[in-house]
Amino acid sequence: MIRTLIAACAALLCAASATAQAPAPVNDAAIMAARPPAVLSAYRLFRDAGARDPNARVTPYDLNTALYSDGALKFRYVYIPAGAQAQYNHDGVFEFPVGTVLIKTFAFAADMRRPTENVRFLESMGNIAVWPLPAKPVYLWTLPLFHCNGWCFGWSVVAMGGTHVCLRAVDPAAIFPLIVEHGVTHMCGAPTVLSMLVNAPDEQKRKF
Repeated sequence: MIRTLIAACAALLCAASATAQAPAPVNDAAIMAARPPAVLSAYRLFRDAGARDPNARVTPYDLNTALYSDGALKFRYVYIPAGAQAQYNHDGVFEFPVGTVLIKTFAFAADMRRPTENVRFLESMGNIAVWPLPAKPVYLWTLPLFHCNGWCFGWSVVAMGGTHVCLRAVDPAAIFPLIVEHGVTHMCGAPTVLSMLVNAPDEQKRKF
């Protein structure tokens, strides 16, 4: 009787330990909510704070012809809710079910000749320290958000209590008035963008 009781207690302890160690699943409720959570970790897409250990059903993938991103390494994942699946049609387009999440993080290796060693992930707080980004900046989006996640400025500007000024297209006729109207303090000036501004017609330019 005592041996049976001890064995039952041991089994219960093992089950409780396994339950305690099992990671919480991806937070489908947060994904489907009308408003995003306060922190990205609330989605539980990764098991670790560094976003390197994907949760269950978060599947890594790669592209046959990836775009060049200034030498950055890219880590891509897709999450599809349980019971759902993606469809592929003859036009070469995937149709993902509602609740799908596509994830991409960027990193640089300390030595790109050895890209798997000493990898350092890009992080939004780095922009604040390195640029440096002051309090309450007014940031004009001349850099596409799909390009390296806007080099993390989407989060950096928010972290400093700033204002986002968005563009539908990089057009000097729109950029100059927006700089004046909103008092833009920061923007990313790729050579192509700067060339467009310098060579814009005089009637499009504004003094500020």
